[in-house]
Amino acid sequence: MTRLKPDHSLFDSNITLIAYPLGLKINSKQGKIIALHQFKNSLILEINARFTHGSSGGGLFTPQGELISLMTFMTIEEKTPAST
Repeated sequence: MTRLKPDHSLFDSNITLIAYPLGLKINSKQGKIIALHQFKNSLILEINARFTHGSSGGGLFTPQGELISLMTFMTIEEKTPAST
């Protein structure tokens, strides 16, 4: 996985989320990176692809298949997906 920097031009990039929600079956969604957030020593990617609880650990991939992030949490305020 590539270590991303805050100045990396990921905003509005196409992504594919692949996860196994609750370990039941593979789930794939398309979306875009809609915001970048600095958090401690990490870069949080806000995406517009909806995912369900149990998808943590799923991968976020570029159109070229490069793993750029892992799904970790949703924001409480808006239930907006995010990944680190």
